[in-house]
Amino acid sequence: MPARAEPPGDARPLTSLYNRRQLEEGLHREVLRARRIGSPVGVMAIDVDHFKRVNDTLGHEVGDSALRGVAEVLASCVREEDIACRAGGEEFVIILPGTGKTALRSRAEAVRKTIEAASITAGEGTLKLTVSIGWRASRPSATAARPCCARPMSRSTRRRPPAAIA
Repeated sequence: MPARAEPPGDARPLTSLYNRRQLEEGLHREVLRARRIGSPVGVMAIDVDHFKRVNDTLGHEVGDSALRGVAEVLASCVREEDIACRAGGEEFVIILPGTGKTALRSRAEAVRKTIEAASITAGEGTLKLTVSIGWRASRPSATAARPCCARPMSRSTRRRPPAAIA
């Protein structure tokens, strides 16, 4: 169920990433797999900074273009086994099977920098966007009282300055 160039049949039409239902199913499946084989699973929660301002000042059409652009960047950052989803609004999630804390921290920072460096075409201009990323890596055990995804996430980034249009 990886993010791929050709949108899956159950993808959100706007971003071509998997939807919230696929996110929940994928996370459940990957936690079960991680428990079974004793490997870690990582999750990144990605929020586009100041997105309401983009919609309010530049319009929803530009906002939609911004979401498509962020989704394209995210799809380019994932491995075949990763699951990239749009959770809703300007929120995205990537499930990273087999990814522990050290690797996840590094991957989250790489994703953040890649989005920050991207020039996203929106309307007649380009947007420079930033994201905040929360992440959690866990090695779920069969005896865990609550799943790894129910625990608080670590913050790997802070809020960035407002989006700018060129």
